[in-house]
Amino acid sequence: MALFLGMTALTTGIDVTHFFVYDVVMHVLMLHNLDPQTCYSINGVFWTLAVEEQLYLAYFLLLYLRNRWGWGPTLIICGLARVGWFFFCHYVWLATGAGVPVPEAAASHWLTWALGAIAVEAAFGLVQLPKWCRNVWLGSVAVVAASAISVILPLIQKDTFVHDSAWLLMHPAWGFGFFILVNRAVQAEKPWLTTLRRPRLVTGFASLGVFSYSLYLTHELVIMQSWWFTVEWLPPMLNTLLIVTPATIAFAWLFFQFCEKPYMRRTAGADDRSRGQEREAALEPRVLSLKMNAESERTGGRGRRQEQEEEVPLEPRVLALRMNAESEI
Repeated sequence: MALFLGMTALTTGIDVTHFFVYDVVMHVLMLHNLDPQTCYSINGVFWTLAVEEQLYLAYFLLLYLRNRWGWGPTLIICGLARVGWFFFCHYVWLATGAGVPVPEAAASHWLTWALGAIAVEAAFGLVQLPKWCRNVWLGSVAVVAASAISVILPLIQKDTFVHDSAWLLMHPAWGFGFFILVNRAVQAEKPWLTTLRRPRLVTGFASLGVFSYSLYLTHELVIMQSWWFTVEWLPPMLNTLLIVTPATIAFAWLFFQFCEKPYMRRTAGADDRSRGQEREAALEPRVLSLKMNAESERTGGRGRRQEQEEEVPLEPRVLALRMNAESEI
């Protein structure tokens, strides 16, 4: 926020009014998504930070509901919270004339937040999901349906049952679709972890994903200031692809290095334990397979002495496998 305010002061100037102070205080308290005048004022993407912080505060309630009734009833309650917030904002508007943001509220996205929590539990084996929760076709249909609703929604007359119903379904459709696609992606990663290999294309995108949150926070600033460094004689599309996009990624990487990464470091002991657990988890299938093959070679009526003789080359093979795997890691 300080970076955006600084750039605003250097370019257009800042007029310190009562609203400006109110706007900054609302952003500091992470409540700016509750007022349509402050929701998109400083940075158009900051409203999602307020939603995120409010959903973190509601995590205690989410875990309480999950532990007491399970994920099924909890998802229903999260969905009802979205509907309830819609009617609450509508009542406030009818009673006072004040507009309360609906799609920017935390209650509107509690259901998709809960789906993300289920996906994490499934990834760690805490819950078992049915196969259709990893069906790419079903997830793609949900994403396409959400995309179609987002395109058609502005064309539908407001304050109608069709418009309101479509809006209520749009964000859950997005969340449900990507919930399935993420589950499928996590399942696809398991063979890569077993073989200690990862496709190069995935590695490249993963390196970008490391600082994707910084990219999300800063991309609007770079785009707004891109008029400083774009080339006038280039077409707009080429300016976007060749200049603005690389500049946006480069600035996000710098922001990540200085403003995000320093707060992500763990202690050396925790890092060593984590790496050791990852090595053991990755080595276990291959070492187990090797030992099973060696045991099958020893069977077939051979004597105890022959088994001991054949056990000698097993250790070097296991040791070599571990050394190769550690070098790959």
